[in-house]
Amino acid sequence: MMKRLLQAHGILIAAGLAATSACAFAQSRPGLEVGVSVDSLWRSGVSRGVGLRVLVAASSSQQLLSFFLDAPVPIAVDSATIGVADARGHWMSMERFADRRVTSWTNATRPVPAGESTPRFVVRGDGVFGLVRYWTAFHQEPVEPDSMPVELADSVPTTDTTVRTNGPTGWTVGVVVPPPVESASAAADRLRNVITSLCGIGWISPGGVCTSLRAKVATQRQMLDALANELRGQRGKHVNEGAYWILLDAIEHAATSLRP
Repeated sequence: MMKRLLQAHGILIAAGLAATSACAFAQSRPGLEVGVSVDSLWRSGVSRGVGLRVLVAASSSQQLLSFFLDAPVPIAVDSATIGVADARGHWMSMERFADRRVTSWTNATRPVPAGESTPRFVVRGDGVFGLVRYWTAFHQEPVEPDSMPVELADSVPTTDTTVRTNGPTGWTVGVVVPPPVESASAAADRLRNVITSLCGIGWISPGGVCTSLRAKVATQRQMLDALANELRGQRGKHVNEGAYWILLDAIEHAATSLRP
């Protein structure tokens, strides 16, 4: 049963996954409100792909300038949907923020106004599905300095992996580093923590479903089969698509940790 459920090689996972996170708009004090929807997920062997859009809420008082997606593994960006300048302006992508590997998209010619969404942003990488942080930024006029800049003394270079933006941040689906080879008990603990994280952000609800899923995490294949079956039954009901595919990768890892 689990084998049939987990055979997703070469399968395009259906589009239209707006329930992943678009219903809850993230807001910062200046008034930028955004929702991130994942409209496609797919995997083939060790490769994973994610397609997503960013919607600026109609009530937002700011326009979206940039969107940043954490990239724990090297990511390839599909520029086919953003590379042509049109009425929505021209989007540019970059691969770093300071010393952090982050994929970003910026439209300086036409920031996204309230009530509109970005084109589809597509990334691919080798790894597994997991939760990743996103950040946003809105256009802000530079402030003129009121004095001459002060020269600072030379210092030892340091690594800066902090992403600093003026917009809201949140969680979405991305490609993360595959779990290490580990014992069955360690893999079970990892799977249990994944469920807890997904429940914590509301991707699995209500609490009774979270409790039921966690109760089936064990180091026996029969229990993992039962977990996979319940996950399939709750898909689209109490488990959204992002959580569904993140958990499938986690269950698969737990299953491979069991002795033959």
